Amino acid sequence: MTVVPGNFADNPAVQGLVKNYPVYFRALVARDSNIIKDSFPAFFYADTSLGINEAKANGWVMKPPGSVVVVGIEQQKYGVTRVKTCRSQSTQYWNPKAKAWTLVTPKGSPQALDMIETGLGWTMYRVAPTGRINCSRVRYPA
Repeated sequence: MTVVPGNFADNPAVQGLVKNYPVYFRALVARDSNIIKDSFPAFFYADTSLGINEAKANGWVMKPPGSVVVVGIEQQKYGVTRVKTCRSQSTQYWNPKAKAWTLVTPKGSPQALDMIETGLGWTMYRVAPTGRINCSRVRYPA
């Protein structure tokens, strides 16, 4: 998986995202919330572990995106930086009931993550609402 910072490569929160996003997606693909517990703050673990455990219980499997492109940043209260991204079209889920891969977003899927600075650098704090992220014009490198 490639994380492309776009025009935001100089932002420290984006640099933290580029470093940590593959670990986050490894947890989603492996359906293992312990990876999140060992690598991120407790608040992010609480925010994401329920979905990971639910996917595991329902037999859903995730196919990771070929690339993730940062399309914007937004400052929030209390030193939080919201990083807006688009995941490439290859992000799919295996639906065991339909026995097929689902492709819900042919132009890519938006995702926003709130980042905070900790003693170990910038890391994910919580999954944020996607709001008005438009992925229709994004060109994905992979």
